[in-house]
Amino acid sequence: MEEKSKRGDVDDYSVMENDLYIEKVLLFQQRECCSATHINVPKCKKFLTRIVAAMNKGDIFNDEESTEIFFALTKLFMSKDLTMRRLLYVVLNDMIPLTSNSFIIVNSVSKDLSDKIDSFRCSSLRCLSRLMTPQIAPAIERFFKQTLVDSNLSVQIASLICCLKLPIDIVQKYLPEINSCVDSPNALVQYHATRLFFYVKQNDQHSLLRFITTKATTITSCFAQMELIRTALKLYQQNTTKDESMINFIVNITSGATDMIIVESLRALLKVNHTKGLIKLTPKLQKLLQSSSTCTKFAGIRIVNELAVKAPEVIVTLRSDIESLIKEKNRAIVTLATSAALRIATEKNIEKLLKKIGKFIQGLPDTFRIQVLDTIEQTATKYPNKHSFLLNFLGGLLGIKGIKFVNAVISVMYNICCVSTEFKEQMLLILGDFIEDCQYEQIIQRVINIMGEIGPECNNRVKLMRIIYNRIILEGPNVRATAVSALYKFIKNEEDVNNVKDLMQKCVNDENDEVRSRALFYLNIINSQITTTLEKCIIDDFPFDNIEIALNQYIETGNFETEFSFDSISKVTQEQIQNQEEEQKNQQIENENQKKMEEIFGNLGKPIKSCPEILISGIDTEYQVSVTKILYERHIALKCMIKNTLNEYQLENVTINITGQLKHYKMVKNIKINNLPPQCEDMAVIILEKDKNEPENIPLQMTYTMREINTITGELTESVQEDEYPLDSIQIKMADFIQEYHVENWNEEWNNIPVQNEKKTVIKFPNVSTIKEAVEKIKLHFDLRVVDGSDVVSEGARKHILYLAGMMKGEVVMIRVRLMIDKTNQVPIEVCIRSPSLELSQSLYETL
Repeated sequence: MEEKSKRGDVDDYSVMENDLYIEKVLLFQQRECCSATHINVPKCKKFLTRIVAAMNKGDIFNDEESTEIFFALTKLFMSKDLTMRRLLYVVLNDMIPLTSNSFIIVNSVSKDLSDKIDSFRCSSLRCLSRLMTPQIAPAIERFFKQTLVDSNLSVQIASLICCLKLPIDIVQKYLPEINSCVDSPNALVQYHATRLFFYVKQNDQHSLLRFITTKATTITSCFAQMELIRTALKLYQQNTTKDESMINFIVNITSGATDMIIVESLRALLKVNHTKGLIKLTPKLQKLLQSSSTCTKFAGIRIVNELAVKAPEVIVTLRSDIESLIKEKNRAIVTLATSAALRIATEKNIEKLLKKIGKFIQGLPDTFRIQVLDTIEQTATKYPNKHSFLLNFLGGLLGIKGIKFVNAVISVMYNICCVSTEFKEQMLLILGDFIEDCQYEQIIQRVINIMGEIGPECNNRVKLMRIIYNRIILEGPNVRATAVSALYKFIKNEEDVNNVKDLMQKCVNDENDEVRSRALFYLNIINSQITTTLEKCIIDDFPFDNIEIALNQYIETGNFETEFSFDSISKVTQEQIQNQEEEQKNQQIENENQKKMEEIFGNLGKPIKSCPEILISGIDTEYQVSVTKILYERHIALKCMIKNTLNEYQLENVTINITGQLKHYKMVKNIKINNLPPQCEDMAVIILEKDKNEPENIPLQMTYTMREINTITGELTESVQEDEYPLDSIQIKMADFIQEYHVENWNEEWNNIPVQNEKKTVIKFPNVSTIKEAVEKIKLHFDLRVVDGSDVVSEGARKHILYLAGMMKGEVVMIRVRLMIDKTNQVPIEVCIRSPSLELSQSLYETL
């Protein structure tokens, strides 16, 4: 019965999947059900559900299709079915970025604002916030101002959240309403109003500071207080004088506050490593550790664990509270408590603490055990006098089952002995006792290898050889072969050669071929005292051309009384000699360029990013000019590489000039090339000063003086001719300021960025008919790191998703690009940009 049930579930799911995911063409034709005279609610629900499923799968409707669907959906606003109306708004919210004619539903959506059903009013607000454009803003912005002071809390909260998606210049008009919401007795209204105020005043530090100092006492919402703490932290970080008023606020807000606020304050102070503030909050941290709630204790011990690394002096007084958590039932708390306790332990109590740890470590999973081992290894570096005790303690842990954990223990023991070499023999004897009863073949082989590596340097070598030979008697062929190789390493000491020889002799008759072959091989080497060498064809070591040259020289000398010596043959080929000479020449040129670059760019500081080289002249023209943009903290350097391809002219006083006025940048230095001989390349540099990162188009032109070269004598003529050469403009793009960022988990980091900071649009590149071309153009436009190789497009693919990520101004920016080939064989591209900084999302969005 159970099997049948499971099979039935699978069948039901496949039927549902086939019913939901249909071809986009068929789905587009089904839109007529929404514009029928009599609305069939179940059929319309199914149609809306299929659209949501198609969008989630990656299907994209083009502008024309989206407009047609919008027209069809307008009639559904007449229905009072709650489920269908919710689905309707889900579809509209997803499709608004896909069409340029979304204004056609403004009237229908606006009517819902006066509906008696609150869920309709909330949904219409969310939809209107997505519809907001400069053209229709005057018609709909009044709705948000009215709903900010609505008597219904759900509508009021929806309005506050939607305002976060609107342009700041519009929301600024609602400041009186926002301030009244901040004073609301409802905690959620207070929280969202605080967020909205900070969004509006994000660039006005004075207003933010005044808000925090005046409103802190009246705000009772925990979530709003957390926003206050985060904003206060930002103000402190942005303040060059490091004014302590914000730190005092973060400390004082914890008075009588909930555990959540205490945790947030501690994390804020930990982020800026403010030791004085953390010391003041030590009693609060102690309260977290003594809490009856497991979550609270875990939050507290996480902070303690970070403090143990960054500022251990802060938590010294909490040693007893930390050690008491070692007995907790929660494994995560136990692991963190153990790590923190070991980091702040003194040399006197380290033994007592390790004995406590030994009692519970067996009950932890391998990952937690290995974390504890890492902390023990770090502790060992602080207390070299305790290395002997630590080795014995780690030897006791070898009895815990788990090959991964045992390997980690052996690694820690080995690392300790690399520091304190006097304890090597103690470690080997502990490991020798352990492998007597070890069930893991890999571990035994590793221990035997360590004995072969370290054993010859120890005093008690006979005992170690006996331990290794016991493994030859008792273990399988793999271990026996490893043991034979380890025994051979003991011949480093002359007094042990006979012992090794005797033991090898016993292994010659082993039943395993590998063991027998190794024993015979090592025995022959010992017997011949390592004097025998294998013969081989010496000629193979020398290039044939060099042998021929050396033999011809030998014949020419005619002195045949002396034997021909292979020492006279060079092993370096003529091609290698030429390559070496060329490398030396290139290295010399590179060193000169490097020296020149240090002289030019040395005062600009450390470069933040170097952009790819761009050709700004024709490929086959007489002068080839390419530009590399190098970004610094306060400057942008344009490194212009100029090549003179003319054979009869030398260029002099070659200068790259900026034609026209720059809005956001100021040229502070222009370095010219004095002489540029034929078929030579040199560097000219323009250095621009910047206040902030802004895109700009920079028109360039090359001016120079030409001097003709006499082709017979090679001398320069006296007559000169001034000339100028037009160049392409160079674009400084927002993408130039974005640095590489590695994404470990795309979905997690994408979902952690607030949705209100998202900017989405649909674009099309002209004359692009394949997804691969479109992907390359998008990559070139944004110049961001590709995530998880998502730029690889499979052959014949009609849909694709590209993931890009980078970092700018300390903020992450992530871009999801969905592409498809539509029925007109064009490639519409949906670009969705997210960043914790709305300003950054907006600036990249505007580049499209």
